[in-house]
Amino acid sequence: MMQGKRDMKKLFKKEEQKLHDFSQGKNLIKSNEGVARLNKLFSNDIIKKWWDAQKVCLTWTKDKKIFPEDYVGSSKLAYDAYFKQRGLLKGKLVDVGGGWGLFRQWWKPGKSDFYIVHDPGIERFLRGPHKLHYKHYKRAFSLPMSFVEGYGEKLPYKNNIFDTWINMAALDHCIDTDMVMKEAYRVLKPKGTVIVIQRIHKHQAEHKKLYFIKRLLKHLPHPKRLLYIIYNRLVYKDEHLHHFEKEDMVDLLKRAGFSSITTTEIPNMENNFAFEGRK
Repeated sequence: MMQGKRDMKKLFKKEEQKLHDFSQGKNLIKSNEGVARLNKLFSNDIIKKWWDAQKVCLTWTKDKKIFPEDYVGSSKLAYDAYFKQRGLLKGKLVDVGGGWGLFRQWWKPGKSDFYIVHDPGIERFLRGPHKLHYKHYKRAFSLPMSFVEGYGEKLPYKNNIFDTWINMAALDHCIDTDMVMKEAYRVLKPKGTVIVIQRIHKHQAEHKKLYFIKRLLKHLPHPKRLLYIIYNRLVYKDEHLHHFEKEDMVDLLKRAGFSSITTTEIPNMENNFAFEGRK
């Protein structure tokens, strides 16, 4: 659904406007630079490592076996419970790494508010969600959004324009997490809200076999979930560039300048936490 009559160009810094293609309309803004934008920030070796991980992730999102009904449905119910406790998202919002903008499901827009998904995965966005996402996230797809192709490490937007910056399960796929969070701080209004929803899995990298065995034992009563875990383990390597402990996430937000940081466990989601702070 399109964003309405808002002139999206006005949100972009003047020097960034020529680096983006606004010809597709307000709901799709392409980067004229693509991956070349990263060349200005990182070495070729770092970019190759990131791109190799991205290719694994893209293949993963195309795999229908990865998104069984119980997995998609239970994740949606877990976030229902979290946002019932927290309250809905509000205001002018940028969802970095947000894919199809599923978190619109828990967004309550005002008359002048807008929702931007800022994500490098334009191929995935254009391919569209799985049928199960349409089934479980009907409200999300009924609300407007704009997709902007790009990277969290260098946002094209002006300073102090968003009320909320959110990132769900994507920070561990970014190249430089400090750059990402400093950009979040820059584009948020004073007293704006940052929300990072992240699986805490540093221990998985250190004790993979033990962790895998524990997950198998935990899900023995749930055959479909058990098969998903085994399949995912056998077919896909770990595509995450970072592994975090809770303390890592809190320190990351503090280094970017955020205060009043809270940590909330997402109900019924293994090792998933929401880290929230204020500018």
